[in-house]
Amino acid sequence: SRACSRSTGLLPSLPQSELSSMPSVDKLRERKVPWCTICLVVSALVCHTLVLIGNYSTAAAMDTIGTSTAGWSQVGLGLSRAFRGELDEAMNNISARLLGSLEQIAEVQKNIDLALSLVGNVTDASLQ
Repeated sequence: SRACSRSTGLLPSLPQSELSSMPSVDKLRERKVPWCTICLVVSALVCHTLVLIGNYSTAAAMDTIGTSTAGWSQVGLGLSRAFRGELDEAMNNISARLLGSLEQIAEVQKNIDLALSLVGNVTDASLQ
């Protein structure tokens, strides 16, 4: 017969050839070391440890960069203080000169307009 004699109706009945190929209960009770799982766990721990070491190294490098930039920022602040006094005087001088130039240009433009209107009046008078 192809059906298992212990069939409960919930499990499918297996042929005798398949039952004989299944491992015995004694073989199932043997304890085996799960090498794949152990390798996976050890690999994960090693990778996490390496990442942690890398993070510590990066933090140390950032600390060194921060110390270095603090010195350079002091240099920049010193230059800005020095330039403030020197550039203020130079910029005030340039602004005054530009303003004087604009006033002269406005005066020249007013004189050119007056000269053109006088030439136009003389030309009109000579044509009549």
